[in-house]
Amino acid sequence: MASARHRLALEVAQTAHTDFADGTRFVDLSPFEEPGLVLSAICTSVDASHTGSRPVLEALKRYLQHLDILLVLDNFEQATAAAPYLAELLSACPCLKILATSRVRLRLTWEHELPRGPLDVPHADSDQGITDLMSVAAVALLVERIDRLGEPRTYDHDDLSALAAICRRLDGMPLAIELTAARARLLEPRALLDHLESPLDLLTGGRRDAPKRQQSLRLTFDWSYDLLHPEDQQLFRSFGVFAGGCTLEAVSSVYQPAGIPSVSLVDSLERLIENGFVRRVDQAVIREPRWCSSNLSANMCSNACASRARKMSRVCYMPKPI
Repeated sequence: MASARHRLALEVAQTAHTDFADGTRFVDLSPFEEPGLVLSAICTSVDASHTGSRPVLEALKRYLQHLDILLVLDNFEQATAAAPYLAELLSACPCLKILATSRVRLRLTWEHELPRGPLDVPHADSDQGITDLMSVAAVALLVERIDRLGEPRTYDHDDLSALAAICRRLDGMPLAIELTAARARLLEPRALLDHLESPLDLLTGGRRDAPKRQQSLRLTFDWSYDLLHPEDQQLFRSFGVFAGGCTLEAVSSVYQPAGIPSVSLVDSLERLIENGFVRRVDQAVIREPRWCSSNLSANMCSNACASRARKMSRVCYMPKPI
């Protein structure tokens, strides 16, 4: 979703420019993690000068307090520690508006969340015709990207059924769909579907002008996984034990870090849901909620478990020093 959020942020920054007397400023925060660096990046984008004698935050308040301006802050998920500074800016600058793209909520008083979930995918148990399949957002994007990369082609029902299955396997994730389109130049839809058993390995070769983490699906997931707290990573790996989802009680029987109270388990689950690693299983009959990882997350989960097992094996078999 990072690629889709990035394009949306750019589009807003461009189209909303005339809606603000002092325009809009786009700030890419992907290179920054420290709160102070985030403020410095904003200073640079609005041409606000500051010196060592005046803190950056105070300089920004002074510069922005009378401006009618929109700040578009992209990739804020890795700089959430700077969120309180945004609250201070908004409080001090009555005409300032901020649009921040992030995988997680900033949890600020003035925050209005606009969720951007995955694209709609066709239902597996429905017998849709060509027109209906082409109207589903995920399939439409995949077809459009395939045609853009090569000669436009005609798709029969079997082709579109395979593309629909591909979109379901990719959970409607726009970045994964775009990476898949690049492979469609070499493989027919049915063959491409067969090769998606290991999507993290197959889906590479992203746009060269995209951030490094968007060059392949594995890099994207590794980057997202590394942003998780260690206890959240452990809970995520615990979901890899279950096929088809599980209850909170079931996963807690696997996830038992010493000294972690049950409330921390709920907090970790909430963060995994926020980050798109875990979702609630749809149930026709209301009963105890069940949770599962998405198709792509499950693939990543098995890789994370295998990687940790290899590390533990190396530790267990490490020769003792003489």
